[in-house]
Amino acid sequence: MYARVYDRLVGWLCLASAAVGWLSGRIGDYMHIWPLESCILLGIGVLALLGARARLRYTVAVALVLGLALFLWGVTGSVHPHLPGATAEPLECALRIVAGAWGVYTAVEDTLSWRRHRQTA
Repeated sequence: MYARVYDRLVGWLCLASAAVGWLSGRIGDYMHIWPLESCILLGIGVLALLGARARLRYTVAVALVLGLALFLWGVTGSVHPHLPGATAEPLECALRIVAGAWGVYTAVEDTLSWRRHRQTA
């Protein structure tokens, strides 16, 4: 249920971030989006939007995979900022960590909700 909302929201935000990365490369003084990150964000955005339009089981799987990927990308950017595609911008890393944790939470919550519904039926 909530995984569809998560996939749509993260998909559109990643597509918008990728577009900003290609057009200006910066969001004020807070975020600097490199071309490699724009390509990764474009892929994540397309995958999330396709996952939001799929069956519920695929939507939940996409939310879980995207949540784990974003969480790990944010943690990697905080711990190893010298790696390609991983930045040390605090706002960027914090947004990725929060979005990733939210994706994992929604996937787990939707799975547990489905199990509760199956047990009562």
